[in-house]
Order: sequence, then C-alpha cells, then structure tokens
Amino acid sequence: MMRLTILILAMVTSHLAKAEYINKLDTANRGNSIKKFNIDSFKKNKQLKIHTHSLADGTKIYADTEYYENLSKSRSPYRIFNEYYSNLVLKSTEKTFYDIRYGKYYEYDENGKLIKEIDEDLPYKFTIEDLVHKMLMDFKIDLRIVKSGVRIRRYVHRDTKLPKYEINQHLSGTSKYRIITLDGKTGKVLSDHIVESVDD
Repeated sequence: MMRLTILILAMVTSHLAKAEYINKLDTANRGNSIKKFNIDSFKKNKQLKIHTHSLADGTKIYADTEYYENLSKSRSPYRIFNEYYSNLVLKSTEKTFYDIRYGKYYEYDENGKLIKEIDEDLPYKFTIEDLVHKMLMDFKIDLRIVKSGVRIRRYVHRDTKLPKYEINQHLSGTSKYRIITLDGKTGKVLSDHIVESVDD
C-alpha cells in the first residue's frame, strides 16, 4: 500500500510539473514585449522547407515558410500553436489538449497590440487539469501521455446547455470502446458504458 501511495504521488507531481511547463510557455506569449518569429534560426536550421528543432527538455518546435510554431513535448497532449504575420510579429496563440482548445486564445494586430482574447474554458468550471487528475485517480487512465485508442472531446449539449467532457477509450484486443461522460461544471460522472464501436 505504501509503495502504491508513493507511485501515485509521483505521478501527480509529474503531472503538475508538466502543467507548470505549459503555463510558462503561455505566460511567455503574454509578456509585455512583442513576440516575433526567430527568422534567423529558421533559415539556419530549415530542411526541405520545414524547420524542426528539439530543445534539451524534449520540446519540439516546428515552422514552415508561412511561419507557424507548434510547441509540444514528445508524446505530450499539451500543445501551443503560434501564428505570425509576414513581418514576423505574433498574430495569434492558442493552447490545445488532445486537440481541445483550452485556456486563453490571444490575437494581435501587426504591431503586436492585443486585439482579441477568448477564454476557451467558459463554461467549463471543471478544468482540463481537474479532468486529468480525476481520470488518473478514479479510472487509472493517464491522459498526460498520448496513447493510441484514447480520444477526448468537450462540448456544450445543444438542448440542456450543459458542458460535458467525453473520453473514448478503445479496449485493447476488442472492437469495443469505453465511453465516460463527465459534467463540465462539477466533474460528476454522468455515464460510463461500453459500446461496440464509436463514430468518427
């Protein structure tokens, strides 16, 4: 039991460290100085019109000739996507988790002035970090590492207006999927069932 407790604490600590890492990236994008694309690094390192650069901590940066950056750690579901104007000034930045937009979306004019800010987490009071923690502790599903057969989406129900999370997990060796639906405000489990297949 002691060994299991230590293991779970270590996993949670790792999860918090990754969350802190992505928050630092987000904070850097919202600094007072104007963020610009590093064209010199791009020209120096690009290969076949694609620039790929790996940092010491595993972060990968991608950019093409239209100046985009896709920042993420290897096998991490957390990403930051930056788009730049032709004058290399940051145009927009967003964070995703399994392709779900979360946190703040920022858009700037060509002079670097903030012109739009959208809180993607409204009305999800039960946050992405809350979701990761609950799935690990209650279902032993670790969402911090991308695995094949796991898909996540969140949406606001058209009729009830209730925000929801839906986790689809393929059951290895079968054609079946486990579908877990959570209340996006409270994290309450709304349903947990097995189906033969899921729609794309």
